[in-house]
Amino acid sequence: MRCKTYFFLSLFLSLASMLNAQVVEQCGAGVLQKNSFVSHPELIANREVTEQAIQEFVQNGVTNRGVLTIPVVFHVVYYSEVENVSAQQVFSQIAALNRDYRNRNENFSKVHEDFKKVAADVEIEFCLAEKDPFGNETTGITRTQTPYTNIGHRLNPSDGRPSIFYSNLGGEDAWDTEKYLNIWVCNIGGSILGFASFPGTAIAAEDGIIIDYEAFGSIGTAKKPNHLGKTLAHEVGHYLDLEHIWGNTAGDCSIDDGIDDTPEQERPTQGCPNDRRVSCGSFDMYNNYMDYSTDECLAMFTQEQKKRMLASLQTVRKELVNGDFCSQNTVDSPLEQIKLYTNPVDDELFVSLKGGNIFEASVMIYDLVGHVMMEEKTFFFPGAYPIDVRFFPQGVYFVVLSSSDNQLIRKIVVNH
Repeated sequence: MRCKTYFFLSLFLSLASMLNAQVVEQCGAGVLQKNSFVSHPELIANREVTEQAIQEFVQNGVTNRGVLTIPVVFHVVYYSEVENVSAQQVFSQIAALNRDYRNRNENFSKVHEDFKKVAADVEIEFCLAEKDPFGNETTGITRTQTPYTNIGHRLNPSDGRPSIFYSNLGGEDAWDTEKYLNIWVCNIGGSILGFASFPGTAIAAEDGIIIDYEAFGSIGTAKKPNHLGKTLAHEVGHYLDLEHIWGNTAGDCSIDDGIDDTPEQERPTQGCPNDRRVSCGSFDMYNNYMDYSTDECLAMFTQEQKKRMLASLQTVRKELVNGDFCSQNTVDSPLEQIKLYTNPVDDELFVSLKGGNIFEASVMIYDLVGHVMMEEKTFFFPGAYPIDVRFFPQGVYFVVLSSSDNQLIRKIVVNH
């Protein structure tokens, strides 16, 4: 039965784009769950218990513990060198998650006013794990070269297990899935961009997220239209118990996602609409991360989606936020934590981040008449970054630090 089940999963992955002429499936979470139930029927009852715990927590009122931080380990499993994404690309993905889950999106202004009223700062952040399960220091990134192409949907011929989850099958073993969010970055192939396990729907070795290397982060191999790191925001939503906004059954308005402040929607959105869309008697919330819109459109979670995710993190996935695998302290305004030294500066200006999780910001340096002397985007995490100013003429300059939600201006003096 298991081999047969996984055969159909494999068939789905290779033919997903042809199954429905109107909907190109790009998320395999629902199919992964159904097949997991067939292979491990004991998980059906487990899922019911899990969902009941989450629902009761939501109904009784979600306790606000402040911002919760989830430690993440990225397992980069690559066949060709191009699939071996850089550390900088990993940083860009963490920065995107922290931006998206704290509602610091540059494109949030494009969301209609009706939907802005229910948009949420989810108050969840993500950090690269600094300790492995044995207490050793780690970068939060593992790298494994696999002998298999499209490892993301390869199944072991003898027992149907997904190869990506097992080091002896060409993948990489999970770290403790109760204490770390495990994310496998690889070549999935086909139209599928990612998979995620809903709470209570996967055995421990297979609990986490798989994401395609071309829909990962915002630099490097990330390709339009999935090039802003928002595919992972979608998959993390599933991991924290959110359904697709249309309820997973295209064309049926009687089925929705079980969230009160997301409107009923007939089917997933394709592309990025430039006008309001109506289905099931209401406007579609195509800016919601749990839709299929392209990255340039996605910009929000709702207040009720926030409650569901926080309930998951304080019940069935509570061990994720109770460990000490990250040393970074969450801060409400990360840009405010950046300091410049020394000033006056000789050859190198150091930009130091005192605390907080990884986020993206731009650094621009102007002279007194407005000429741009330097401009670059970077991903800040605790530490000091040198900027070479040895070729700047002596004088006064302005350093402008900009993130999606804030801007700071500092004056420096170059004195060689």
